[in-house]
Amino acid sequence: MTLKEAREAAKLTQQELATLVGVQPSSISMYESGERTPSMPVAKRLCRSLKVTMDDVFNSSSETVSA
Repeated sequence: MTLKEAREAAKLTQQELATLVGVQPSSISMYESGERTPSMPVAKRLCRSLKVTMDDVFNSSSETVSA
């Protein structure tokens, strides 16, 4: 599952997810497109907000999380 798929399954817009996580909507867009990777704290907040595990969204796709 990709980050975008997880967000869509949670029925959230990029704006809504950004507000929950505390980042700009453009950051969510860049995370979803692979242009940028979230820091570990942001990745954890993303997963918590989407009710998924890190393995669900970051190990099953080409996305990586920088430590």
